[in-house]
Amino acid sequence: MRRLLAPLLPLLLLATLAACTPGQPFAAFQPRTDLVRLADTAAGRLSAQLQEEGRAAATIRLGRLEPVVGGSETPLSEMLMEQVAAGLVRRGHVIDRSLAPSLPELLFQGPQRPRELTLRGIAPTLDLGGTYAAGRDRVFVSLRVADSAEQRLLAADDFDLRQDADVRALLVNPDPAGYRRDLAGNYYLPR
Repeated sequence: MRRLLAPLLPLLLLATLAACTPGQPFAAFQPRTDLVRLADTAAGRLSAQLQEEGRAAATIRLGRLEPVVGGSETPLSEMLMEQVAAGLVRRGHVIDRSLAPSLPELLFQGPQRPRELTLRGIAPTLDLGGTYAAGRDRVFVSLRVADSAEQRLLAADDFDLRQDADVRALLVNPDPAGYRRDLAGNYYLPR
């Protein structure tokens, strides 16, 4: 048996090395990040916290998932917010697609906000927003649901994503001129 396997050992070693990508050994054997499952789990935890607060079927205005360090929304942030919103809808919440203020704007704009909402006849809603930060090999996400009338947080969830090829691709903002930016910050035109 050893004689039969001995000639195949170098081929097995070459196949293993070919599956590796530079800087990430054995990348072909690492599990992929399941973004849909992670977003749905986060939605479940947010919904459970809202139920504890007595807001089981509350209307939630969909906000933004903003980067902690400068920049703009990425495809990853937009997709995660949509997936969390879908998870909340599956749990009985109504999603309002009108643009919500960012969470810092909501929480730190002063005591006039609830009065203005009441005077205008606008029913107070909950706002879903949050932040994310890309580390070297992980993306850290914080989601928050705030009450716009009471200016307080009602639910929160934090999770992290492993930066596999899909997550890295979604963190790159496409340039309208057709240029792409690689992870080192260099711009190039795709072929």
